[in-house]
Amino acid sequence: MKKKKHQQQLVGQCLQQVVNRNIGPAYWHFYLLTRQWEGLVGADIATHVTPAWLRKDALWLYVDGSAWMQEISFIQTDLLQKINTYLQSTIVREIRCLQRPQETTEVPKKTPIPNRTINREEEQAFRRMTENIPDPQCGRALLKLWQAFQIKGR
Repeated sequence: MKKKKHQQQLVGQCLQQVVNRNIGPAYWHFYLLTRQWEGLVGADIATHVTPAWLRKDALWLYVDGSAWMQEISFIQTDLLQKINTYLQSTIVREIRCLQRPQETTEVPKKTPIPNRTINREEEQAFRRMTENIPDPQCGRALLKLWQAFQIKGR
């Protein structure tokens, strides 16, 4: 059995083949679009409209608001022509827009509440109140609960 000799290639020379074989040609076309997006649509539009994904023959775009959705609807025919000319075939037949997802804000970390010291006189007064509880285990549990609330201040 003869081994096949593989010729070494630069990554840039075989990247399209690898993507097409392993993921699919739509991803390669989407990659090309995202790389040249500003050149295709212009800097003003590119800051407010970005490619989201390419599914079948529809290019989905993220837009910054309804005004940009309307703007894309006005230039859709010209944009489709520019995109397909750039891709050198009719890959995209329609453009669909959706509102860009809102930026998620980081949840502020809670700062721990510093522990307070228990006033010994108040603790003794509470112990005297719990002495009359018939079940001693219940009395101890109630005292522990009171102490925890006193320490945390809640």
